[in-house]
Amino acid sequence: MSNGAPEPDALERVYNAAAVGRFHEYLAAAHPNAADERDVEHVRWLTDVLTAGGPPPTDALVAERVARRRASRAALDVYVSAADACGLLDRNMVERLRSTEERNYRSARAECVACWLLAGRLGYPVAPVVGGGRDRKQLEFSATTPHGQLVVEVKASRVDIPKGGSWSGDDFRALEKDMRDASGQFGKGTRNLLVLVPQLRTPVYSDREQLEKLIGDRVLFVPVATERGVEVPPPHAGFVPRGRFVRFGKTDNTTGTRLPAHTRVSAVMSIETGLVGDARGVLYVDHRVVVVHNPNAEQPVDPATFGSYPQLVRVSDTDMAWTDRTEGDADADD
Repeated sequence: MSNGAPEPDALERVYNAAAVGRFHEYLAAAHPNAADERDVEHVRWLTDVLTAGGPPPTDALVAERVARRRASRAALDVYVSAADACGLLDRNMVERLRSTEERNYRSARAECVACWLLAGRLGYPVAPVVGGGRDRKQLEFSATTPHGQLVVEVKASRVDIPKGGSWSGDDFRALEKDMRDASGQFGKGTRNLLVLVPQLRTPVYSDREQLEKLIGDRVLFVPVATERGVEVPPPHAGFVPRGRFVRFGKTDNTTGTRLPAHTRVSAVMSIETGLVGDARGVLYVDHRVVVVHNPNAEQPVDPATFGSYPQLVRVSDTDMAWTDRTEGDADADD
């Protein structure tokens, strides 16, 4: 700049004075109702995060609230900077990051998070892709790894706890829908990675089974003797592959055999974020990551691609297992 002032960083360029000013105008005019309550909450939160500066407040409760906002701002800064460095911060993404519609912002942030993890954490070159999907559908970006190039699509489902507070089950159906949608977007002949950055009632990191259900279910096998005098093994845990990833689709006209229905999605990665405190009590955004590999993928991904992150991988023709768990602790908490 001609006056010698430093160039604004990526976050400052996205959320310049005009953009933040529009947020304030929106909040001043907003009248929350059933249709836009989530959007108003989003704009209020984002405005608080972007303007959380100055000396720490003396009131302990207020100071904690400000610390949470500053940690969130620091994380957002990292995500947006990663997208900018990789050439993903185009006009469309900037508009969605500035959007007063929560779903638009959430989708853009999710893409930035995925970019940061693959480029920043795993160290892979990330770049935009032109098309890259089935019927020339536009996918998010590509990542070049030592084990081959990945084409990446990002989904950001959100499932809120009902206002009454009563609910049961998990959010597997939302994850399954994301996988099904991505399966219709990915092209053939490429290693396709679906990245989920979900906000669920039950986090994936505390209940991996809801992501595991894409492949199958953990069950208890109870052998039964069909003849007298025949010794049977004791009951034991096992895995039944009956999820959407392993369902059959078309029939091969040459051999007459049924073919797997979903082969384009090579793997599914879940990234969930949350504020935690270190030993000194300093807040920062933590990332919980798990990966599920599709045993029927047309183009499999080498598990080494994802380093030490927990992964569900094929261990036999009929069984899958987590890389960070040993037999007997499949239900252990993360």
